Amino acid sequence: VELADRAYDILIGENLLSNASTYLTPVLARPRIVIITDKTVSNLHLAPLRA
Repeated sequence: VELADRAYDILIGENLLSNASTYLTPVLARPRIVIITDKTVSNLHLAPLRA
């Protein structure tokens, strides 16, 4: 997404959540992040990110 100095990539594909650390580690300055979600989405997708 092109937003001048606030641009960011969007990844679309299979198994992205199970390999999230591969994509997140290089761009994160700290080893912890905050994920904001709702109950429906977290029930479906949060477990791989907690690992």
